[in-house]
Amino acid sequence: MLILANRGSVDENVHKDTIDAFQLAREKGAQGISTSVRRTKDEELVLFHDHSIGKRPISKLTYKQVQQRAGYRVSTLNDLLKWADNTFILNLEVKDFKLSSHIIAELKTYSRRDVVVTSCHHPTAFKISRSTNTPCGILMPSRPVFIKPFFQLIPAMLRYVIWDYDIYDPIYKSELALYTHMIYNVGELKPTKDKKADGIISDHLDIHIRSKPVIL
Repeated sequence: MLILANRGSVDENVHKDTIDAFQLAREKGAQGISTSVRRTKDEELVLFHDHSIGKRPISKLTYKQVQQRAGYRVSTLNDLLKWADNTFILNLEVKDFKLSSHIIAELKTYSRRDVVVTSCHHPTAFKISRSTNTPCGILMPSRPVFIKPFFQLIPAMLRYVIWDYDIYDPIYKSELALYTHMIYNVGELKPTKDKKADGIISDHLDIHIRSKPVIL
């Protein structure tokens, strides 16, 4: 069972989506992390979950302004790729398709990393994956009407399918055996539903590491 820490692991001195949070998650036993990539006004790729700080979009602020508003040193994609090695999974969620070329350029500098590029905007994930020779993951917040035909149209570089917990069905794992099936939105408590998956992306790392889930 793979356990990825969503935005790392935090305590009173560690902020989410920072290298310290990712290091803490690794020390606690996570096999990887999931984080979001955004771009500042001065074209710095930062690791930041929200679209904006207050009423100002990240894209309208400089990197210095983002840090001033956040109140801590905001980590960058470059920081993450320098820190990581090829044994720790980095799930990079791309929420803005306009970032493709910038992320491609950054990833090409660090070829020996266990990076997975994911997005709800599936063409963006495929484009970055193809250009950087990294595996691709697609986020599935809803279920296709016809699931097998949908997946037959997906390019070969797809490795991960990341499902919302509420729509995941264990039959997917047998019918779509070529892929690694991850689920998110698991929640704080260990799931009681009989939903087998290959792994989870969790905001509650301490609970899931401690419970060592084998059935989801």
